[in-house]
Amino acid sequence: MNIVWGLYLFSLVSGLGFERSHALTNLNEQFLLVEDCIKVANFMNSLSFQEKQVGLERGTGLRYVCIAKTSIGTNL
Repeated sequence: MNIVWGLYLFSLVSGLGFERSHALTNLNEQFLLVEDCIKVANFMNSLSFQEKQVGLERGTGLRYVCIAKTSIGTNL
């Protein structure tokens, strides 16, 4: 079993008939080093509202995060 870092999209929705709802989506990107994952997440989070939230309501917030996960039987 290997520990890798995965890039995830955290979304928070408010104002669409309910108070708040959230989701965590696995983007199927794996990194051996947390520093590499953080660089990508920071870049994605630095994009303007129009670049990363195309077609979404203003009440939707997106944030890219890194989470440690296991990878069984995978040699990276």
